[in-house]
Amino acid sequence: MVAVPSSVEPRHVPRSSPNAPSISGSCAGTDGAISADDLIAAGAIADAVCREATVAVEATDIVKVCCMLYVDWAEGRADLSATFHYARLVRLGFTEDVRFCFTPDVTDVVPVYENGIIR
Repeated sequence: MVAVPSSVEPRHVPRSSPNAPSISGSCAGTDGAISADDLIAAGAIADAVCREATVAVEATDIVKVCCMLYVDWAEGRADLSATFHYARLVRLGFTEDVRFCFTPDVTDVVPVYENGIIR
Protein backbone atom coordinates (compact mmCIF):
# COMPACT_ATOMS: atom_id res chain seq x y z
CA MET A 1 0.00 0.00 0.00
CA VAL A 2 1.20 3.49 -0.83
CA ALA A 3 -0.54 6.42 0.88
CA VAL A 4 -0.88 9.55 -1.26
CA PRO A 5 -1.26 12.28 1.35
CA SER A 6 -1.54 16.01 0.93
CA SER A 7 -1.39 19.00 3.23
CA VAL A 8 -5.14 18.81 3.79
CA GLU A 9 -4.99 15.67 5.97
CA PRO A 10 -1.54 15.47 7.61
CA ARG A 11 -2.63 14.21 11.02
CA HIS A 12 -4.45 11.27 9.40
CA VAL A 13 -1.39 9.96 7.54
CA PRO A 14 0.09 8.06 10.51
CA ARG A 15 -3.28 6.41 11.14
CA SER A 16 -3.53 5.27 7.51
CA SER A 17 -0.44 3.06 7.81
CA PRO A 18 0.25 2.46 11.51
CA ASN A 19 2.47 -0.60 10.97
CA ALA A 20 4.58 0.76 8.14
CA PRO A 21 8.28 0.16 8.79
CA SER A 22 9.14 3.26 6.79
CA ILE A 23 7.40 6.12 5.08
CA SER A 24 8.71 7.78 1.93
CA GLY A 25 7.52 10.99 0.38
CA SER A 26 7.70 12.64 -2.98
CA CYS A 27 6.98 16.24 -3.93
CA ALA A 28 5.80 17.27 -7.38
CA GLY A 29 7.72 20.54 -7.72
CA THR A 30 7.46 22.84 -10.71
CA ASP A 31 9.36 22.47 -13.98
CA GLY A 32 11.95 20.19 -12.38
CA ALA A 33 12.57 22.45 -9.38
CA ILE A 34 11.44 22.13 -5.78
CA SER A 35 8.48 24.22 -4.62
CA ALA A 36 8.35 25.76 -1.16
CA ASP A 37 4.67 24.86 -0.79
CA ASP A 38 5.49 21.19 -1.45
CA LEU A 39 8.22 21.28 1.20
CA ILE A 40 5.81 22.80 3.72
CA ALA A 41 3.19 20.15 2.94
CA ALA A 42 5.85 17.45 3.38
CA GLY A 43 6.83 19.08 6.67
CA ALA A 44 3.21 19.06 7.87
CA ILE A 45 2.93 15.35 7.08
CA ALA A 46 6.31 14.52 8.66
CA ASP A 47 5.46 16.56 11.75
CA ALA A 48 2.21 14.62 12.15
CA VAL A 49 3.99 11.30 11.69
CA CYS A 50 6.59 12.21 14.32
CA ARG A 51 3.95 13.40 16.80
CA GLU A 52 1.74 10.32 16.32
CA ALA A 53 4.54 7.73 16.25
CA THR A 54 4.55 5.07 18.93
CA VAL A 55 8.18 4.18 18.20
CA ALA A 56 11.29 6.27 17.65
CA VAL A 57 11.33 8.05 14.29
CA GLU A 58 14.57 8.43 12.35
CA ALA A 59 14.20 11.39 10.04
CA THR A 60 16.59 12.35 7.25
CA ASP A 61 17.98 15.87 7.02
CA ILE A 62 15.50 16.84 4.29
CA VAL A 63 12.62 15.68 6.49
CA LYS A 64 13.99 17.77 9.36
CA VAL A 65 14.34 20.81 7.07
CA CYS A 66 10.75 20.35 5.82
CA CYS A 67 9.53 20.15 9.43
CA MET A 68 11.42 23.34 10.33
CA LEU A 69 9.97 25.15 7.31
CA TYR A 70 6.48 23.91 8.19
CA VAL A 71 6.79 25.17 11.78
CA ASP A 72 8.10 28.54 10.55
CA TRP A 73 5.15 28.80 8.14
CA ALA A 74 2.59 27.69 10.77
CA GLU A 75 3.91 30.30 13.19
CA GLY A 76 3.82 33.06 10.56
CA ARG A 77 7.56 33.33 9.95
CA ALA A 78 7.55 32.03 6.35
CA ASP A 79 5.73 34.04 3.66
CA LEU A 80 5.00 31.84 0.67
CA SER A 81 3.57 34.66 -1.40
CA ALA A 82 7.16 35.57 -2.28
CA THR A 83 7.87 32.12 -3.76
CA PHE A 84 7.70 31.29 -7.46
CA HIS A 85 5.17 28.44 -7.39
CA TYR A 86 2.77 30.09 -4.96
CA ALA A 87 2.80 33.34 -6.97
CA ARG A 88 2.35 31.36 -10.19
CA LEU A 89 -0.72 29.54 -8.86
CA VAL A 90 -2.28 32.81 -7.71
CA ARG A 91 -1.46 34.46 -11.05
CA LEU A 92 -3.18 31.55 -12.83
CA GLY A 93 -6.35 32.15 -10.78
CA PHE A 94 -5.99 29.38 -8.19
CA THR A 95 -6.12 31.60 -5.09
CA GLU A 96 -9.00 29.69 -3.48
CA ASP A 97 -7.35 26.35 -4.29
CA VAL A 98 -4.14 27.53 -2.63
CA ARG A 99 -6.08 28.62 0.47
CA PHE A 100 -7.80 25.22 0.62
CA CYS A 101 -4.51 23.35 0.26
CA PHE A 102 -3.04 25.31 3.16
CA THR A 103 -5.94 24.46 5.46
CA PRO A 104 -4.84 21.37 7.40
CA ASP A 105 -7.05 18.49 8.40
CA VAL A 106 -10.12 19.38 6.35
CA THR A 107 -10.62 15.71 5.56
CA ASP A 108 -9.82 12.43 7.26
CA VAL A 109 -9.37 10.61 3.95
CA VAL A 110 -5.85 9.64 2.88
CA PRO A 111 -5.81 8.48 -0.74
CA VAL A 112 -4.06 5.16 -1.40
CA TYR A 113 -2.22 4.05 -4.54
CA GLU A 114 -2.70 0.35 -5.31
CA ASN A 115 -2.44 -1.55 -8.57
CA GLY A 116 -1.92 1.60 -10.62
CA ILE A 117 -4.96 3.41 -9.21
CA ILE A 118 -5.27 6.20 -6.62
CA ARG A 119 -8.40 5.70 -4.52
